[in-house]
Amino acid sequence: MQYHVEKGALTADNKIFLDQFTLGEKINSENAVSLPLDLAISLLKNRNGEINLHLPLKGSLNDPEFNLGGLIFEAFVNLIGKAATAPFTLIASMFEGGEELSTITFVPGFAEINEEATKRLQSLASILADKPSLNLEISGYADAAEDHDGLKLALLQDKVKAQKLADQTEKGEAGGELISVQLTPEEYSQYLTVAYKKEKFEKPKNMVGLTKSLPDAEMEQLMLANIQITDNDLAALAEQRATAAHNWLIEKGSIPDNRIFIVSASGAEKIEEKKGGRVEFSLK
Repeated sequence: MQYHVEKGALTADNKIFLDQFTLGEKINSENAVSLPLDLAISLLKNRNGEINLHLPLKGSLNDPEFNLGGLIFEAFVNLIGKAATAPFTLIASMFEGGEELSTITFVPGFAEINEEATKRLQSLASILADKPSLNLEISGYADAAEDHDGLKLALLQDKVKAQKLADQTEKGEAGGELISVQLTPEEYSQYLTVAYKKEKFEKPKNMVGLTKSLPDAEMEQLMLANIQITDNDLAALAEQRATAAHNWLIEKGSIPDNRIFIVSASGAEKIEEKKGGRVEFSLK
């Protein structure tokens, strides 16, 4: 403890160390406080079962109602209360930048983990590794306005990649998932032409009535103009983002999959117009 009193003003710093702290059986008591103690202990306890608390205090000894025990209890209640209302704020007191780990953002229309998201996921994985009693819930979101044009571009790219994947399958080559398909500039132009020809919309004709050959940019513009974005597309994007974060934490963060859960919701519950395309995390 460090306590300083000057002109009746108290400034105090309490550092508390708890080793292997656990709760006993719950009992009914009118004096019991309504606090998320189990979650708070999981948030505060490291992999060795140790808890280091930092409780700063301020008060006035000139206040007739001054009570040191009351100040300490109030600080404790505020600290524990953050476990339910702002768990990442509580984490931030132990990990630099922890408060920012509650969400990651994405390029509009896409579900790939970018550099900034990777940094946050690395920090989040470190916290989960240090606190093995914590579980994580993941919710993905799409923005109906912000993601609209980007999702059109993403769907266009998927149409092109699908042609290469179909070509590989027909040739008996190893297949895979669409997300793993890589295209060189030459391949992109080749399979864009194939995808464009398969589209059902009315295409420009040449003088003899056949589909006119167009530069890549013009084919892209026509395909983009005819791609319609639905609520289902946005909901699928939201789920893809949640899955991308989930898979990163398991495969690259080395967190067991039984500690990470994707919280699913139907259609419109995952589409928002103000907060942007993102993934949100909740500690349990």
